[in-house]
Order: sequence, then structure tokens, then C-alpha cells
Amino acid sequence: STIFRARTRMLDIKNFRGKYKDFLCRVCRKENETQEHVLQECTTIHRDLRSTVNTQDLFDDSATKEKLQQTARKLKAIIKTLKESGAPPPNGEGSDLPMQANHSTID
Repeated sequence: STIFRARTRMLDIKNFRGKYKDFLCRVCRKENETQEHVLQECTTIHRDLRSTVNTQDLFDDSATKEKLQQTARKLKAIIKTLKESGAPPPNGEGSDLPMQANHSTID
């Protein structure tokens, strides 16, 4: 589930396991893209504070089904915003970086 991935820090965030070379937020391009930044701090993603997801939202054991569904909807909207930001793929795949020449020969 989306909430489980957020709880275990498995969302596709740039500072996750060295997947990306560039750590600037894909949306605002001002701060490092951390889970805290994209879920709570990025003012480009969160123009309205009601769209933020804080730690209490993720780990509230007494949350109702409706509250969990609301949190999941917020997370999915944030993830969608990140994906639609137009950032290059991780590790430069498909970027305009020059390809390394292959100097092997075939005998």
C-alpha cells in the first residue's frame, strides 16, 4: 500500500538508495528532494497546507478508515506530481550526457 511504502521510506524519492544522481526536488528545483520535503515542505507541491502529509498522519494507529484513505489519496497526488514534473530518469538514463564509447573489437 502507499501508506506502507511511505512508512518504510520506499517512495520514489530522489534521496532513496542512490537511485538518482541529482538530488534537487523535481518540482521546485530549490531544495533536496527528501521524503519530508515532498510530503510536508515543498511549497510548489503544497500550495495549500491541507495537502501535506506529516508523520502523525502516517503512523497514527488510531486513525479511522476514512482518515487512512484520505492520507493515501494525498500521498498518491504527491507521487503523481513528482512523476509528472518532467525530471530526467534516474542515473542519467535517456539524458543528453554523452555515451561512453565502446572500444571493443570483434575478431
